[in-house]
Amino acid sequence: MAALLLCLPALAMAEVAAGLIRNSSGLPATFPLQVKTDAGLDYRLTLRDPDTGAERLTAHIGGGRFFRVLVPPGRFTLHFDYGRQWQDETARFGNGPDAGGFDLPEPLTFEIRGSGVRAGHIVDLRGLQRERPAVISGQFICQGLRYEYDPAFDRRPGPIDRAAPDRLPEDLWFRSRRIEVRSRYCR
Repeated sequence: MAALLLCLPALAMAEVAAGLIRNSSGLPATFPLQVKTDAGLDYRLTLRDPDTGAERLTAHIGGGRFFRVLVPPGRFTLHFDYGRQWQDETARFGNGPDAGGFDLPEPLTFEIRGSGVRAGHIVDLRGLQRERPAVISGQFICQGLRYEYDPAFDRRPGPIDRAAPDRLPEDLWFRSRRIEVRSRYCR
């Protein structure tokens, strides 16, 4: 038992898995956010409401690794904490020379644009220094409908009921089509 208690501090300092930690917005996360980073430092991303400062989403990013997360709709300030070893919610990455934090200068908006386009962002933090700010570009998920005719489900309308000519038969021909929603990354 004593050996287990001695191991607990080491377990607390273990590497944090990259990915979504918390979505406290109450909304579904459906908009793309990709963050590109250099290897060497890890990041903790926090999306905040720009008016209230309330945290809406938190994610951990492994430095230099591919990272994409879906976020809820809205307008958010992106805050990044960075460092070599995550400690906890209070100490964050600590006070070392490679630890710190910053906000992107302007809030980012995640929204539907046009017909079926979910608009998100790519935030490139690679090579980030005082002279070079984060590079932000758009990332979009386009959605479309695909109609498929299946003759196995073909049911032609029956005769019209002369007593109620405005009432349509129950097995209308359009039930023979399947409709699928297709999503893909687009520009």
